[in-house]
Formats: sequence, C-alpha cells, structure tokens
Amino acid sequence: YQNKFPELRGYKPEVAGFVWHQGFNDVINKGLKANKYADYTKWLALLIVDLRKELGLPDMPVVIGELSTGGVAGRGDFQVAQANVAKIKELKGTVEFVPTAEYYDTVAHGYFKKGYWKGSEEEKVKWQAVGSDRPYHYLGSGKTFFLKGVAFGKAIVELNN
Repeated sequence: YQNKFPELRGYKPEVAGFVWHQGFNDVINKGLKANKYADYTKWLALLIVDLRKELGLPDMPVVIGELSTGGVAGRGDFQVAQANVAKIKELKGTVEFVPTAEYYDTVAHGYFKKGYWKGSEEEKVKWQAVGSDRPYHYLGSGKTFFLKGVAFGKAIVELNN
C-alpha cells in the first residue's frame, strides 16, 4: 500500500478487530444440519483461534454477524450455532455475536416478491431505489448493509474497551 499511497509510508496499521459475516453455504449443508450445526460452532471457534495465532493477536476482538437472510423469520438452529461460539469459555469476552435479522430490508423483500426487479419501468425504479441483487446478498439493500456495519463497528469498539 505504501507504493500507491506514499503519504502512508511508515504507518503501521492496527487491527482493531475481525468481523465474520458468512455462512449461507453452511446453512444449506445437509451434513451440518443433521447435527444441528454443532460442528459449525466448533469449526468457527477453531478459525478464530487460528486467525489470532497467525496474526499474532491472541486477544483480537471478533464479531460474528448473524446470518440473517430472510430477516427474523429466517432465524433457526444455524443462528444458535453462531451465537454459541461467543459462549465458549476460552472466547468469552473477546467474541461477540451480533444479531442482525432486524435489519433485513422488508421493503426490498416485498418489492422482490412482487417482481419489481423485472416489472414495469416504474417498478424497476422503485426496486433500484432499495435493492440490487435479487434474492442474494440481502437483496443488495444499502439500508441493511449500513445498519449491520454500524452494529458490527459498535461491537468492535465495545470489545476493545
């Protein structure tokens, strides 16, 4: 980065924390579903331990963002498995699960369900004002991403205090 931004020469970045907001393929994994995602909890905990070791940051704050495709109605065993990572004794106090289902854009969802993304020009304009990525990636809703980002940032700040 110092070649592209010479004004940063000598600057040492600080890692304030790590945000994990993934898991859709794990939700649909039939093998993981069968055990109520207990392996997911274990594997995500191991990822956190490995990341901290690799980065040389043994207490690096970690935020686990709730996988919230579909909003509150989409909550289930997988989200419990995510939340359980923050309850592991060795990780407690340095890992936080952040619920995000409440941030799912129900307006964008309604427009998607009504087919606005492929409808009349007026409907397409309404769709494009709130969404951009049909059922993927939270419908491409800037509102959803903004609210999640704020929640994740606040959690990192709290873990650092």
